Amino acid sequence: MAPSIIPPSGKPAEGETVRLDLERIGAQGKAVASLNGFTMLVPRGVAGEQVEARVERVHARYGEARTMTVLRPAPERVSPPCPHFEQCGGCDWQHVDYAQQLEYKRRVLADQLARIGRIDAPAEWRIVPCEQTLAYRDKLEFTLAHGEGGAAVPGFHGVEEGPPVPIEHCHLAPESFTRLAREALLALAELNALAGLNRLTIQGCGNDGLALLLHLHDAGAAQLLRKQARSLVVHLEAAVPELRTLALSLSRRKGTKHRSALHMLKGPALLTKQVRGRPYRVPINGFFQVNLPQAARLAARVTEIIAGECAQALASGKPPLAMDLFCGAGMHAMPLAQAGFRVAGAELAPQAVRAARETAKLWKLPHCSFQATDLARTGALQAMLKRHGPAAAMVANPPRAGLPRALGEALLAQGPPLLVYVSCDGGTFARDAARLAPAYELAGLEGFDLFPQTHHLEILGIFKRRARPAG
Repeated sequence: MAPSIIPPSGKPAEGETVRLDLERIGAQGKAVASLNGFTMLVPRGVAGEQVEARVERVHARYGEARTMTVLRPAPERVSPPCPHFEQCGGCDWQHVDYAQQLEYKRRVLADQLARIGRIDAPAEWRIVPCEQTLAYRDKLEFTLAHGEGGAAVPGFHGVEEGPPVPIEHCHLAPESFTRLAREALLALAELNALAGLNRLTIQGCGNDGLALLLHLHDAGAAQLLRKQARSLVVHLEAAVPELRTLALSLSRRKGTKHRSALHMLKGPALLTKQVRGRPYRVPINGFFQVNLPQAARLAARVTEIIAGECAQALASGKPPLAMDLFCGAGMHAMPLAQAGFRVAGAELAPQAVRAARETAKLWKLPHCSFQATDLARTGALQAMLKRHGPAAAMVANPPRAGLPRALGEALLAQGPPLLVYVSCDGGTFARDAARLAPAYELAGLEGFDLFPQTHHLEILGIFKRRARPAG
């Protein structure tokens, strides 16, 4: 089919079929093309390809299109290993050779640093590849899709906000994860307890065990499930012997906020995850990295950098202070304390703070302190410094939104000589690097690929405080 004629404005119309030469990969992993000077974004494209695409949406400054036919494939295009790839909205790069995935991630982050942060990426920075590019996830979240006869089956959201897609097996996690989700939905259907169920979260725990969290929004459904908990547990234990923990989370809206209540039906609320042979306690409803081996490499590298910069202080006999901001369950705090630092961690979620304290006890680490605090609040960092004293170094591992403005301003004023910033979003990392630039130089940059088959990248930025002007 020949490409449609573009109106004089240069913008195509929604629904038109156009021919595009994909020039490069941009943010969010989408290919970028120019159509009569108008920018088009094409998900799941490969740079260097020519495609025939259908225009899905047209915005003021760019359009979005979906590939219908690949007219000239790039040599980096490969066959996706997962049969759900074309419909599922999860993995967006299974069709790209893994070495090329890493190169795309390098180029996109360097572009974001230059375009958003007005900063050049350090020369020869590298991305640590993942040794296992499939079946690496320790956690999956399923939504409900419709199978044969309308039965509820495990699913993921479809491509470009399409309807949920039924999933037989997600290739990013062990087969047992999808099996447990399928059996849970069968059991809930038998108990007439599907009403009010939003989604299911499944993750690893203990020695090859599994934990299942059911997310509900209906109090009546939650009460029914709690009454039938024994029947549900018996069914699931028979079908999936790996099940160790079962819980439900009831979400309720109060004003503009959502609040959730956790109810345990089997097992403890704090899971145990083994990371390089060491136990971490993690809340069943809390955050923890999903790629445990690669996260361990990242945490080890953070400790190596900080210990190297603080070698003289460590050798003095008096433990220097390292602060772990957005510490979660203590992924970075524990190796730092083990290396000889006095560690002060801060995290908004109280359950994560409790888990970090439990892990410190398991590791027999005496110099760890964790507090539940909102680091976005003005004065929060200053209060920590007043309580614990000046820090030799800080780790900051904020959510995708990046550093809150108040915290960034506090770092400019009172930040330590060394700041190690761990980020999961190149755009906000680049923005924060620019905001920190008056006081900090980006002295080192590394990437850790925790999410093969997707465009996501974990970023490690090494920021060193600039010398203050004399006088």
